[in-house]
Amino acid sequence: MHLNDHIQYLRKIELTLEENTSLFQGIEYHQCKLGKWLYGAGASEISALENSSEAQKIFDDLFEPHKQFHVASYVAIKKQQLGDNEGAKEEITNMYKLSRIITKKLLQLDVLN
Repeated sequence: MHLNDHIQYLRKIELTLEENTSLFQGIEYHQCKLGKWLYGAGASEISALENSSEAQKIFDDLFEPHKQFHVASYVAIKKQQLGDNEGAKEEITNMYKLSRIITKKLLQLDVLN
C-alpha cells in the first residue's frame, strides 16, 4: 500500500543530495503520491478493511511523520545548497529516521490489507 510511492520520492531526494543539484526541490507533503492518498482516498480505503480500527490507528499515525519527512528533506536540500554540510547531514539523518517510521507503518497496513 503506497510504500513504493514513498521509496520513489525518497530516491529523488537522495539523487538530488548526491548530485548536489537544484533540479528537484521536493514538493508539499499533501502533493506527493503518498500525500494525495493520505489526504484523499486513503481514509475510505482504510475504513473498508476488515481490521479497520487497527488500520485506522496506523493510518492516523502516518500523517505527522510524513509531514516532518517532507520538511526534513526540503531543509536538507536547502542547507546543502547553502554550504551548510553539517546542518544538511543532521536533516538527512532525521529524514531517514522519519522514512523508517513511514515504511514500518506502510508495511503494517500492507499486512492488514
